[in-house]
Amino acid sequence: AVKGLFYSTPSLQNLFLSPIKLSWSAILHDASDYINQQWRKKVFEEFNKTLAASFPFNETGSDAPLEDFKDFFKPGEGIIWSFFENELSAFINKDRWKSNEWENSGVHFSSVFINAFKESR
Repeated sequence: AVKGLFYSTPSLQNLFLSPIKLSWSAILHDASDYINQQWRKKVFEEFNKTLAASFPFNETGSDAPLEDFKDFFKPGEGIIWSFFENELSAFINKDRWKSNEWENSGVHFSSVFINAFKESR
């Protein structure tokens, strides 16, 4: 009876779902901020420290040391993939290679970003 009333009364749905959706939105905002901070710390800073000055990332730099290159890009184990597994895997569906969503909301990533992971696995 309650279930039928809930689904047949849009105003009742809004009364209960609105606070949940607002909370979800706040959680996603915080999650997005956290992911950006972790990207800067774990990926961007490490890249700048080890590879940015080297060829092929800097045309005038000397060749990137193979060990540094491998440590950064190795599928499944490198810095990039560790970041994916530890920070992104809850937000990206690896079967469909799309952002996970609930009620059309989720932490969204560009298709270019997601496809880079998809193609490099």
